[in-house]
Formats: sequence, C-alpha cells, structure tokens
Amino acid sequence: MSAFFTKKTLAPTKRVCLRLREAREAKKMSLSLLAEKTKIDVKYLRALEACEFDQLPAGIVYQKNYVKKYIEALGMDPKDYIAQFIDDEFDHAEPNTRVHPIRHIKTIWFSSVPIYINILIGSSISLLLLGYIGLQVRTILQPPTLFISSPQNGVVINEQSIAVSGETEPNTTVLLNGTEIKNSERGTFDETIDLRPGLNTITITVQKKHGKMTTETRYVVRKEMGE
Repeated sequence: MSAFFTKKTLAPTKRVCLRLREAREAKKMSLSLLAEKTKIDVKYLRALEACEFDQLPAGIVYQKNYVKKYIEALGMDPKDYIAQFIDDEFDHAEPNTRVHPIRHIKTIWFSSVPIYINILIGSSISLLLLGYIGLQVRTILQPPTLFISSPQNGVVINEQSIAVSGETEPNTTVLLNGTEIKNSERGTFDETIDLRPGLNTITITVQKKHGKMTTETRYVVRKEMGE
C-alpha cells in the first residue's frame, strides 16, 4: 500500500511583500499612483514591497491596514493577503523583536505619550497666546492712567505762573488746556503755565492712540500782592 503514497514537497509560499509587488506590477500601476489612491506615503509602500516592516509605523493594526488599502486599491480581495501577513510575516521577525501582546499594548501606549505632551504644550501655548491677546485688548480698551503731582486742587498762590507736572503712560498724548505738551519716554510731563488773577482752570487730558482718554481738572487761585 505504501507504493500508492509518496511524500510530496510543497513549494514555499511567497512572502506577502513579494506578492504585493507582483500584484501591483500585474495591474501596471505605479507606486506614485498607488500612493495617491491609498493616501499612503510612497516610502511606506516601498517598505511593504521590500519586506522592511520595521520601517512602517509600529503596530500590527496600522500595518494590516496598509496591506488592506494596498490590495483594495488594486481592485482585489485583501483577505488572503492580510491573513498571510498576520500568520506568516510576523513569524519572520527576530525572536528578540517579538513582543508579548500585553507588553506590545503597553509599548503602543508609551509611544503615544509624546503625542499627549505635544497636545499639552500646544494647548498651553494657545492659552498663553489668548491671554496675551486678551491683555492687549484690555489695555487698548482701558483709558490711560493719569496722576497729577502739581498743582494741588484749590491751591491759592501769589505767583504769576505754576508748574503742571504728573505721570501717565508712555506713548500717550498729553494736552494741557487743549495744547499738546511733551510726554517723556517714561510717561512723565512737566510744563509751566502763566496764571491770570483770580480763578484759573487747568485741564490735563491724556489720550491713547486708539482714542481712549482720561481728563483731570485742577483749580488754582492767583491772588494779587496786597490782597
């Protein structure tokens, strides 16, 4: 009976990477066109066809999806290719590179940590930028500050002139009784004006470039000598 049974040696199945390339060439489709159809970078398609799976994004889910998109773009059924890829191609990996499924999941999680860090950094930068913009808008919308150091309101003097000085914000326009006076780079001003006998009204106005202004009024009485 043994004469009727002979041991047949089966030819080894081609690796899936070689089958992928043969299928593409049979369809006469270039890598660039395949990349356009699959939305997969050409360098990853080359890695697939060269059996260089370590050049692909880590994780069997990503790699299996690449094989699926590759075959579907050729108008073929991907089931056989995906099955061979999972059952055969991962067995070609060196023993020290094969990872237990649980450890593999942990590896994927840790490899994604930089993504969360990038998101956190991006969110922080966005918040800082929004805060800066909000501060700038608030600064624009608020009227400028104004502090009058001289004269004191209601002061009575005998002199014919008086110094008007104070402090405001830099880059603002300072008006003294409607006439612009010099404002220093530090936001200080100092001007002397003549007084007429009796009650004098001194109006100091500071105005920002965008129109917001602050006004202070001081009343000074000049008494004639002998009064």
